[in-house]
Amino acid sequence: MGFKEGKERAFTFFQKFGQTLLVPVAILPAVGLLYGIGMAMTSETLTGIAPWLTSGIWPTVAAMFSGIGSVIFGNLSLLFAVGVAVGLAKKNDGTAGLAAVAGYLIMNISISIILGLDADKVAADTTLYQSVLGINTLRTGVFGGIAVGLVAAWAYNRFHTIKPPEYLAFFGAKRFVPIITSVMCIALGAVFTVIWPTISNIITAFADFVITQNTSVGLFFYGIIVKALNPLGLHNVFCTPFMFQFGSYTTLAGEVVSGDKAMFFAQMTDGVQNVTAGLFNMGNYAIDTFGMIGIGLAIYKNALPERKKATAGILISACFTSFVCGITEPLLFTYLFVAPACFAAYCVLNGLCYTVCYLLGVRITASFAGGIIDYLIIGVLGDAPKWYLLPVIGIVFGLLFFFIDDFLIRKLNYQTVGREPVIAGEFEATPLAGNLSDNALAIIDALGGSTNIQDITCCATRLRVRVEMPESVKKEDLKQLGAKGVIEKGNNFQVIIGTSVQNVLNEIEKYLE
Repeated sequence: MGFKEGKERAFTFFQKFGQTLLVPVAILPAVGLLYGIGMAMTSETLTGIAPWLTSGIWPTVAAMFSGIGSVIFGNLSLLFAVGVAVGLAKKNDGTAGLAAVAGYLIMNISISIILGLDADKVAADTTLYQSVLGINTLRTGVFGGIAVGLVAAWAYNRFHTIKPPEYLAFFGAKRFVPIITSVMCIALGAVFTVIWPTISNIITAFADFVITQNTSVGLFFYGIIVKALNPLGLHNVFCTPFMFQFGSYTTLAGEVVSGDKAMFFAQMTDGVQNVTAGLFNMGNYAIDTFGMIGIGLAIYKNALPERKKATAGILISACFTSFVCGITEPLLFTYLFVAPACFAAYCVLNGLCYTVCYLLGVRITASFAGGIIDYLIIGVLGDAPKWYLLPVIGIVFGLLFFFIDDFLIRKLNYQTVGREPVIAGEFEATPLAGNLSDNALAIIDALGGSTNIQDITCCATRLRVRVEMPESVKKEDLKQLGAKGVIEKGNNFQVIIGTSVQNVLNEIEKYLE
């Protein structure tokens, strides 16, 4: 295997791995909101408005919500083990998840026995050791869970079709996966006993360097990198250690929690005056919830008059998604590939926003990506430090986005949404001739077949397609099918259908699925 092929395979793996990390993270929005509600119910802000929350059943409800969040955040490593295993296993088979649970327990008990750990040794060095599900073990955190998940996924993909001799047939196929995973996790536990103390020291030193000693600079580069990796789908790989591993805080009850999210909730629950966590979601709220509107306005301002109505529909939907959920991809991908300088400015300003939030004393976390719901519950009702500054910071950065992007779009003549040249008949409501399903099949064939289509979506009038081999696309066939035009830009094609494009896309997606 050559260097280029190896690099492409590595990139493909890490891209899929980044998406897989979202599997265990997917539970956090609900859990984080419950945790936030529990925290808010005991905050001075809310109890001042509703003093009845301090009596009756309400303190118990608040404690229950906080407890739900605490138990999930306290066992994230097990969730990551299962999530990574299932996410990377072929057909997302649950057998890999079962193997991961067994493997995780076996890895930790192996560590405990090899090192001879007991409660006294754990209590003597809580930065290196911890108790996991009653097992005294190393504090490997989400890294340990991810390692087990990788082992379980590999074991499943490699052995789920194995055929042992007839007298061992019962242990064949998928039943063999937990067995081999268990054996490998004994070895993994032994390896961790040797290498983890050194890795733990490196993690502690790095966390101290970024979070304590050079926080403003570290956050600036964190904000740039996490957004720059977003289009590649690798941002989750980068930010996961910051969210769930780096840093530690000892609660008033003596429990050590790790990772920015768990630390923030724990510090807020303890009523800490100087909250040190809540560093790695600040920019999400200011930029994604409030500031992205500036980008949308810049794109709308530069749309052609004929396209403003259609452009407004696209941008309002994308900005609303960012505002409510903190999910920016619908807006970013409208201009990412056609306006690279605008995206570069976005990354740099995102990093600057993190630094500004930190210097102004803002501290907040998110249940998932951040958005107005998280902001109201965790920020406003939870009385997060300096929560009231986030809309102001977001509006300021939104203005910066607007003026910078407006200038760059006009100066560099970027073909952002609404600036593409109008093609005759593009906005006519005439459907393609013939049966819609037949047309969908014919369009797939003209695009080089289903295997050639890497991604397909649509705007108001156009199919937007990314293909593997551009030379396989039959542009004349597309026009004969009724397309009003075909625009080619490298591996990306725009097939002008008209206002019936969404119906055409729906039919195409049925066949592609």
